[in-house]
Amino acid sequence: MQVRIQDIRAADTYPLRRQVLRDGDMGADVDFDGDRAPTAFHLGAFDDDGALVGVVSFAPFDWAERPGVPAFQLRGMAVAPDRQRGGVGRLLVAGGLERARAGGAQLVWARGRDVALGFYERLGWKAVGDGYLYGPARLPHHTMVMKLP
Repeated sequence: MQVRIQDIRAADTYPLRRQVLRDGDMGADVDFDGDRAPTAFHLGAFDDDGALVGVVSFAPFDWAERPGVPAFQLRGMAVAPDRQRGGVGRLLVAGGLERARAGGAQLVWARGRDVALGFYERLGWKAVGDGYLYGPARLPHHTMVMKLP
C-alpha cells in the first residue's frame, strides 16, 4: 500500500495523537506548544483509501544545548497502530527533515520515547544526555538530535 505525505492543519493531528500518544483518551489535551507558531508545520500520511494513518509536527524551538542555532523540534509523531513498522514514520520524518532544512534549520531534535529510540537511531538521530521521564504518563524519554547538512 502506498502512502502520500502532505501538509495538514494542527487540529488534523489530534485524533491520532490522542489514540497513540494518550492511549485513546479522547479528552486529552493534544494542542502542543508550538503547534500554532507561524513557521510550524504538520504533515499527514494518507493511505490509498485517503485515511490518515500517521502525523508529525515540527515547531521552531531551539535545542537547549545549542541556543541560537536554527532548530526545529519534532513533536507529536503518531502512526496508527496497524501501520507501525510499515515505513509510515520514516516517510513522515523524511518529509519533515526536508522542510526543516528548507526553512533554514541546522538541526532537529525530539523528546523520543525510549521504546522508539531504535527507530530514531536507524534514521541517523543520536541520543544525547541521560534519560528522563516526560509527558502526562511520565514515560522514559531521551533527547534525540540530528544535525542537518
